[in-house]
Amino acid sequence: QQAWVTGHQLSGSAAAKTSSDREKKTKNSCRKMPQEGSDAKGREERKPGNGRHETDPLTPENPPKSLFCCCCEDQLDTALWEQKNNPAPHQPRYILDEIAREEYREDTIKKLSEWKWTFDDFETFEHGDWARLGLDFKDEILLRSWWADVPKVTLEQISDFPPSVKRNVLTYVWSIPMVLPALAIGLLSDIDQDNPPSTGDLELQLVRVTIPGFALIWFIFFLSIRLRGVMGQDIVEERSPGTNLAESMSDVLTSTGVISALFLTIIIAMMQAEAPIPNEEGRLICQYYQLFCLAGLMVCTLGLLMSSALFSYMAPLDERASWIYVKQFMDYCGEPYVQIIFTMNMFANAIACWIFGRYGKGLGFVCVLTMYLITQRYLLAQAYLSLWSNPLIDTGVRNINTAGRYGKGQWANYFKKMPAQDKLDEKPSG
Repeated sequence: QQAWVTGHQLSGSAAAKTSSDREKKTKNSCRKMPQEGSDAKGREERKPGNGRHETDPLTPENPPKSLFCCCCEDQLDTALWEQKNNPAPHQPRYILDEIAREEYREDTIKKLSEWKWTFDDFETFEHGDWARLGLDFKDEILLRSWWADVPKVTLEQISDFPPSVKRNVLTYVWSIPMVLPALAIGLLSDIDQDNPPSTGDLELQLVRVTIPGFALIWFIFFLSIRLRGVMGQDIVEERSPGTNLAESMSDVLTSTGVISALFLTIIIAMMQAEAPIPNEEGRLICQYYQLFCLAGLMVCTLGLLMSSALFSYMAPLDERASWIYVKQFMDYCGEPYVQIIFTMNMFANAIACWIFGRYGKGLGFVCVLTMYLITQRYLLAQAYLSLWSNPLIDTGVRNINTAGRYGKGQWANYFKKMPAQDKLDEKPSG
């Protein structure tokens, strides 16, 4: 059993001297005390002044009475004094006796058995030392996260995610500009009712549709580039140790690819359907209906192509290589998810324009409100998911999950384990 070790321990000669002094003082103290089997009169003659005074502190110079004294308090004092001033030799705790062996591979268990690592050994490890051990990559990450003394959370300790009034208010505010284009077009849908423009009126369309359309396309394009890195980091940041990153990211890319494909078929069908106002395709609301569909087609196609390309190149990689792949292309891995958000937004605006043109402003306002609530609920869920932290990992594991591209850790140290001919150049993706 591991003894209670205080911050200050006596060295060899000092400990021996203290032990000898303690034995002498203990024997003298016991001679002044009645031993077991003595009569009651002898017990009554016991006084606090005999030996150590009861109020004196326990020190090596002022030891407690002998363990053989008849007083229970003295026995307790002696035990505490023994633990504090003469601790038992430190018993090493071996790592192999503490971990769950079934979670590690056989070669890792063999190395741990041969090296006989202890907790004291782990305390001296630095970041670069791990790279020179030659452990299996998955086992190294799992072992490091286990050693980080991550919190052990039980089901009884898990409560509901705390609501945030601030984020509720912010998502209601953020949702307004996302449905504002369709609302503005719906309110202005009657300005060209008396004199419907022709689709061949290029000068009028240049001012009303072409220039605003260019601005909308470029705004979505640059905003998606801005957000893709944040989203890619957010997806892998809370990854649990031991989880196969290649399989997890494959599932993510498959999901985004399928959703993008479904949206793409819907948007193409909307573009080929009849205009919001039949036989008046030159009207403002009809033009913007197609503009929103076209913007949705752009981001949806980009999301589908990105998912397919990333999945195809990651498929032949092993687990370690997939780690490097995801870290170096973390922004591209987050781009399909961002494109789905913009696709949903353009789809909502196009539907609202179609309702305004076909059924008038009354039902159009209801449609805008519906799309607004859908957008708000989705943004709120996204905000909560982004805010959530995995309670079973610590900051060190998060730094490993997101290191490299974003400088929150020292991912470059892992490249030291790779042969020179297999080392990949760490080129920033752009």
